[in-house]
Amino acid sequence: MLVLSGILTLAACGGRGSGRAPLGIEPVVVREISGASLANLTYTLTDPLVRERLMANGKTFSVTLRHGSAALLPADRRFGRVTLLQGRTVYGDVTGDGREDAVVVLRVGEETPGILELAIVTEDAKGPMHFASYDLGQAELQSLRVQNGKIFVNIAQQVPGDPGPRNTALTLEVPANGTGATKMTKSQ
Repeated sequence: MLVLSGILTLAACGGRGSGRAPLGIEPVVVREISGASLANLTYTLTDPLVRERLMANGKTFSVTLRHGSAALLPADRRFGRVTLLQGRTVYGDVTGDGREDAVVVLRVGEETPGILELAIVTEDAKGPMHFASYDLGQAELQSLRVQNGKIFVNIAQQVPGDPGPRNTALTLEVPANGTGATKMTKSQ
Protein backbone atom coordinates (compact mmCIF):
# COMPACT_ATOMS: atom_id res chain seq x y z
CA MET A 1 0.00 0.00 0.00
CA LEU A 2 1.36 3.42 -0.98
CA VAL A 3 0.41 6.54 0.97
CA LEU A 4 0.69 9.84 -0.87
CA SER A 5 0.17 12.20 2.08
CA GLY A 6 3.70 13.60 1.74
CA ILE A 7 2.92 14.86 -1.75
CA LEU A 8 -0.22 16.58 -0.48
CA THR A 9 1.72 18.17 2.36
CA LEU A 10 4.38 19.55 0.04
CA ALA A 11 1.83 20.84 -2.42
CA ALA A 12 -0.26 22.52 0.27
CA CYS A 13 2.69 24.05 2.13
CA GLY A 14 4.75 25.27 -0.78
CA GLY A 15 7.27 22.46 -0.44
CA ARG A 16 8.19 23.10 3.21
CA GLY A 17 5.86 20.74 5.04
CA SER A 18 6.14 19.41 8.52
CA GLY A 19 5.57 15.87 7.29
CA ARG A 20 1.93 15.96 8.39
CA ALA A 21 -1.03 16.67 6.14
CA PRO A 22 -2.47 20.17 6.71
CA LEU A 23 -5.87 20.43 8.39
CA GLY A 24 -8.73 19.48 6.11
CA ILE A 25 -6.62 17.37 3.75
CA GLU A 26 -6.82 13.62 4.19
CA PRO A 27 -3.98 11.39 2.96
CA VAL A 28 -4.75 9.63 -0.32
CA VAL A 29 -4.26 5.87 -0.19
CA VAL A 30 -3.57 4.07 -3.46
CA ARG A 31 -4.12 0.32 -3.40
CA GLU A 32 -3.52 -2.04 -6.22
CA ILE A 33 -5.32 -5.38 -6.51
CA SER A 34 -2.50 -7.91 -6.39
CA GLY A 35 -1.51 -10.14 -9.28
CA ALA A 36 -1.84 -13.14 -6.96
CA SER A 37 -5.48 -12.21 -6.26
CA LEU A 38 -6.20 -11.83 -9.98
CA ALA A 39 -4.59 -15.21 -10.72
CA ASN A 40 -6.77 -17.00 -8.14
CA LEU A 41 -10.20 -15.48 -8.73
CA THR A 42 -13.52 -16.69 -10.14
CA TYR A 43 -14.53 -15.14 -13.48
CA THR A 44 -17.73 -15.48 -15.52
CA LEU A 45 -17.16 -16.12 -19.23
CA THR A 46 -19.28 -14.28 -21.84
CA ASP A 47 -18.18 -15.54 -25.28
CA PRO A 48 -21.20 -17.21 -26.98
CA LEU A 49 -19.15 -20.07 -28.49
CA VAL A 50 -17.56 -20.83 -25.13
CA ARG A 51 -20.94 -20.71 -23.37
CA GLU A 52 -22.50 -23.02 -25.95
CA ARG A 53 -19.69 -25.56 -25.56
CA LEU A 54 -19.84 -25.38 -21.76
CA MET A 55 -23.62 -25.88 -21.72
CA ALA A 56 -23.30 -28.89 -24.06
CA ASN A 57 -20.91 -30.43 -21.53
CA GLY A 58 -22.99 -29.63 -18.44
CA LYS A 59 -20.59 -26.92 -17.18
CA THR A 60 -21.29 -23.48 -15.71
CA PHE A 61 -20.05 -20.18 -17.16
CA SER A 62 -17.91 -19.44 -14.11
CA VAL A 63 -14.33 -20.59 -13.81
CA THR A 64 -11.96 -20.29 -10.85
CA LEU A 65 -8.33 -19.74 -11.78
CA ARG A 66 -5.52 -21.28 -9.75
CA HIS A 67 -2.10 -19.72 -10.35
CA GLY A 68 -3.44 -17.96 -13.45
CA SER A 69 -5.19 -20.79 -15.28
CA ALA A 70 -7.88 -23.44 -15.05
CA ALA A 71 -8.98 -26.48 -17.01
CA LEU A 72 -12.23 -25.85 -18.84
CA LEU A 73 -12.77 -28.74 -21.24
CA PRO A 74 -9.42 -30.59 -21.11
CA ALA A 75 -10.08 -32.86 -24.11
CA ASP A 76 -10.84 -29.88 -26.38
CA ARG A 77 -7.83 -27.90 -27.60
CA ARG A 78 -9.96 -24.91 -28.63
CA PHE A 79 -11.75 -24.65 -25.26
CA GLY A 80 -9.39 -26.64 -23.02
CA ARG A 81 -8.01 -23.98 -20.65
CA VAL A 82 -8.64 -20.46 -19.44
CA THR A 83 -5.45 -18.48 -18.85
CA LEU A 84 -4.86 -15.02 -17.42
CA LEU A 85 -2.54 -13.14 -19.79
CA GLN A 86 0.46 -12.25 -17.63
CA GLY A 87 1.93 -8.76 -17.78
CA ARG A 88 -1.16 -7.31 -19.45
CA THR A 89 -3.06 -6.07 -16.38
CA VAL A 90 -3.86 -2.35 -16.22
CA TYR A 91 -5.34 -0.33 -13.38
CA GLY A 92 -7.69 2.64 -13.12
CA ASP A 93 -11.11 3.61 -11.83
CA VAL A 94 -13.40 2.33 -14.60
CA THR A 95 -16.49 1.78 -12.44
CA GLY A 96 -16.74 5.36 -11.19
CA ASP A 97 -16.60 4.50 -7.48
CA GLY A 98 -13.34 6.37 -6.83
CA ARG A 99 -11.35 3.15 -6.24
CA GLU A 100 -8.72 1.55 -8.43
CA ASP A 101 -10.01 -1.38 -10.53
CA ALA A 102 -7.97 -4.01 -12.38
CA VAL A 103 -8.60 -4.76 -16.05
CA VAL A 104 -7.32 -8.17 -17.16
CA VAL A 105 -7.49 -10.32 -20.27
CA LEU A 106 -8.36 -14.01 -20.15
CA ARG A 107 -7.58 -16.34 -23.03
CA VAL A 108 -9.78 -19.36 -23.66
CA GLY A 109 -8.12 -22.27 -25.45
CA GLU A 110 -4.63 -23.22 -26.46
CA GLU A 111 -4.84 -22.15 -30.10
CA THR A 112 -3.44 -18.88 -31.40
CA PRO A 113 -5.23 -16.60 -31.66
CA GLY A 114 -7.37 -17.60 -28.71
CA ILE A 115 -10.79 -16.41 -27.65
CA LEU A 116 -10.22 -13.33 -25.49
CA GLU A 117 -12.33 -12.03 -22.62
CA LEU A 118 -11.73 -8.62 -21.04
CA ALA A 119 -12.54 -8.75 -17.31
CA ILE A 120 -12.89 -5.98 -14.74
CA VAL A 121 -12.03 -6.74 -11.13
CA THR A 122 -13.11 -4.44 -8.30
CA GLU A 123 -12.43 -4.64 -4.59
CA ASP A 124 -14.86 -4.35 -1.72
CA ALA A 125 -14.54 -4.98 2.02
CA LYS A 126 -14.32 -8.74 1.37
CA GLY A 127 -11.51 -8.39 -1.19
CA PRO A 128 -11.20 -8.59 -4.99
CA MET A 129 -14.23 -9.71 -7.00
CA HIS A 130 -15.07 -10.13 -10.67
CA PHE A 131 -17.25 -7.18 -11.72
CA ALA A 132 -17.90 -7.73 -15.46
CA SER A 133 -16.54 -9.44 -18.58
CA TYR A 134 -16.64 -8.49 -22.24
CA ASP A 135 -16.18 -10.87 -25.16
CA LEU A 136 -13.41 -9.80 -27.54
CA GLY A 137 -13.81 -12.85 -29.81
CA GLN A 138 -11.00 -14.77 -31.43
CA ALA A 139 -8.18 -12.24 -31.44
CA GLU A 140 -4.67 -11.33 -30.37
CA LEU A 141 -4.22 -8.52 -27.86
CA GLN A 142 -2.14 -5.63 -29.21
CA SER A 143 -2.52 -3.10 -26.39
CA LEU A 144 -4.63 -2.30 -23.34
CA ARG A 145 -4.85 0.88 -21.24
CA VAL A 146 -7.16 2.81 -18.92
CA GLN A 147 -7.44 6.56 -19.24
CA ASN A 148 -10.03 8.94 -17.73
CA GLY A 149 -12.24 6.04 -16.66
CA LYS A 150 -12.36 4.47 -20.13
CA ILE A 151 -10.79 1.20 -21.28
CA PHE A 152 -8.92 1.30 -24.59
CA VAL A 153 -8.20 -2.05 -26.27
CA ASN A 154 -6.46 -2.78 -29.56
CA ILE A 155 -6.80 -6.29 -30.95
CA ALA A 156 -5.93 -8.06 -34.19
CA GLN A 157 -8.72 -10.27 -35.53
CA GLN A 158 -8.75 -12.62 -38.49
CA VAL A 159 -11.82 -11.75 -40.57
CA PRO A 160 -13.10 -14.41 -42.99
CA GLY A 161 -12.10 -13.47 -46.54
CA ASP A 162 -9.31 -11.10 -45.47
CA PRO A 163 -5.72 -12.13 -46.28
CA GLY A 164 -4.36 -10.99 -42.88
CA PRO A 165 -5.51 -9.93 -39.44
CA ARG A 166 -7.50 -6.72 -39.13
CA ASN A 167 -6.62 -4.30 -36.33
CA THR A 168 -9.62 -3.20 -34.28
CA ALA A 169 -9.68 -0.45 -31.65
CA LEU A 170 -12.31 -0.67 -28.90
CA THR A 171 -13.25 1.87 -26.26
CA LEU A 172 -15.39 0.72 -23.32
CA GLU A 173 -17.21 2.99 -20.89
CA VAL A 174 -18.49 1.01 -17.92
CA PRO A 175 -21.61 2.38 -16.25
CA ALA A 176 -21.02 3.79 -12.77
CA ASN A 177 -21.42 1.09 -10.12
CA GLY A 178 -22.63 -1.46 -12.69
CA THR A 179 -25.99 0.16 -13.42
CA GLY A 180 -27.02 0.69 -17.04
CA ALA A 181 -25.47 -0.52 -20.28
CA THR A 182 -21.78 -0.51 -21.13
CA LYS A 183 -20.96 1.74 -24.07
CA MET A 184 -18.57 0.12 -26.55
CA THR A 185 -17.15 2.04 -29.51
CA LYS A 186 -15.40 0.06 -32.25
CA SER A 187 -13.18 1.32 -35.08
CA GLN A 188 -11.12 -0.55 -37.67
